Amino acid sequence: MLNKRNVNFTYATRIKKQLSKLEAFHPSRNTDSAFYILERSQKTYLVKHYKKNAEERYSREKRMLKYWKESGYHVPLFYDDFELELSQPYLVMQFLSGKTLAEIFSDETVSYDYKLKLIEKLFISCSKRHTQALQNLDRELIHRDMNLDNIILYEDKLYYIDFEHESKVKVFKKQLAKEISTLCRRILNLIGPEYTEETMTLLVKSYTHQLKILHLVVKFSYGRISRIFHMLGARENKKHNLVTKYEIVMVLKKLLKEHKSS
Repeated sequence: MLNKRNVNFTYATRIKKQLSKLEAFHPSRNTDSAFYILERSQKTYLVKHYKKNAEERYSREKRMLKYWKESGYHVPLFYDDFELELSQPYLVMQFLSGKTLAEIFSDETVSYDYKLKLIEKLFISCSKRHTQALQNLDRELIHRDMNLDNIILYEDKLYYIDFEHESKVKVFKKQLAKEISTLCRRILNLIGPEYTEETMTLLVKSYTHQLKILHLVVKFSYGRISRIFHMLGARENKKHNLVTKYEIVMVLKKLLKEHKSS
């Protein structure tokens, strides 16, 4: 008859030995998942260990990574041939050693000219993806958690990460508009509100052949019946000198009007 205490001790020892090969990795942004760096055969991997709603998030992320890769967008590779003594589910991915756009845009030593070039590069990438999404009504090409911590500059390419979340917005066009307005707001809250006009001009330029997408941003943000109440609620953001989506949309509305009359 096996001694239960000894079995547990042996199992714990094996796990500790295996985990000793994994180095804890802490992203700059809070997350519900745990991350580890895995070194194997002179290669570095990132291990994502799902916690909350684990199976659902794991399945969604794996599906989205595969779909975005097949659709021609830069995402980390993932691998199915790793067996780690971690509780399932976990996902082993390519480790991207570049910096996130959040790190670059918040770095005061980086020139604004370089930041604006990256913003234009990002907008062009988003324009292509959003055009494809709108043509096919494909919500799988809309990022559910679009923030600058989830975009990594690696080998001069923009890689998208963190696909585990589901959107609370169920209307496709509203979901599309929200991704764009959220992205612009987060950019400006890092590089500074004084760049609002220049940033939104780059946005319009990048979406020149699909301006109807930007009109959706105006429609679902500024054109809402309840916008006055939401704008009043945004005053709290102004106390902290943060750009609100209504300020962004008002500039966008003006630029779209100028573009139409030119």
